[in-house]
Amino acid sequence: MAGINTEQRPIAVQRATQGSFSPFERLRRAADEALGGLVGNTPAVAPTPAAYDKKVTQARLDDFREQMRSSYTIPGSPNRVVKVFPQFQMEGGLSDPEGKGAPKSRVDTMAKVSAALPGLKQNPALRTAASAAGMGRATPEQMQLVTQALIDAGQLPPASGDHTSDSARVRKLQWDFGLGSDCAGYVAQAATKAAGRDLGLAGVNRNGDSLQQSLSPQQFNRVPQEPGKPMRARAGDLIRLTDPDPGEAGHWVSVYDHTTMNKDKVARLHQPDQDFWKGTSKNTEVHVYTLDSSWGAGGDWKARGAQGEVGGADRRKWVYNAGNDRWGSYDDRAKNPTIEYSEIGPYNHLPDVKVYRPKTAEAR
Repeated sequence: MAGINTEQRPIAVQRATQGSFSPFERLRRAADEALGGLVGNTPAVAPTPAAYDKKVTQARLDDFREQMRSSYTIPGSPNRVVKVFPQFQMEGGLSDPEGKGAPKSRVDTMAKVSAALPGLKQNPALRTAASAAGMGRATPEQMQLVTQALIDAGQLPPASGDHTSDSARVRKLQWDFGLGSDCAGYVAQAATKAAGRDLGLAGVNRNGDSLQQSLSPQQFNRVPQEPGKPMRARAGDLIRLTDPDPGEAGHWVSVYDHTTMNKDKVARLHQPDQDFWKGTSKNTEVHVYTLDSSWGAGGDWKARGAQGEVGGADRRKWVYNAGNDRWGSYDDRAKNPTIEYSEIGPYNHLPDVKVYRPKTAEAR
């Protein structure tokens, strides 16, 4: 404007008009200097995601899985330390194998924990941890905090019956109090760790938000799938399964790996009289999907799933027979591994899987 002596403007504003920076960057630098560095170097937009690296992604998933395997001190002479993956817990989930008991809820969990820990109200961190674990959305640190507090308060079940080991006793304690992780709670954290950046999923664990509704198009791409073809998925992806019963919650998993089974192994496992192999030869193509999640306990703290594992956080494998479009589960940790046929689809859920992929530099 005419009549204004530009040399009398603040030095920061003068410098904003100089140099080869963009108009926004010049303005940011001027404001930063004028405010004594309070603006900082925060960019106007989120940084570009790094390029995809399978090994880095898997290493991050391994790290998170190990974080979930918390250490607990068991009182004794001397004290013992045991590492335990969290039990399965889902808001409104079953409370016993027959489904006769009242559904589990965070309200019920908080009532039980409050009775066992009279000082809970005076400990905000512990109270938040108990609430998150009762909702099935606890972080590893929260799960460890509330479980150890209950152990220290003398709530660990005695060694008897089906829970004689220290790890079984800890899991029984978690089940009795309604503490643990559900599939969405595990997968939301795993996805964030695997991507190495904020994916906007914090509310899933902090507030109990829906994982499905938290997957923004700014952070995720939907990977198209073809019926009758192997599932397109890679390490770091999230998979959503639809439950065959309308109204049920379905299931979420985090992909750790996707490979094609070695032909020699296919030939060894192939049994033409079994449903998974029906109509295919020993040369059929079999895809192996290695997956992390918190798996349903079937209403029983010690219930064993298709792969011989109790419910809760675990790494499992699905297999897909490209020769007959059939799914199964495969536990290669067993002494004599076999493939168990999944009649409906993967994990006995509907075959219309949905795969979500965090955006990377090559996918923008």
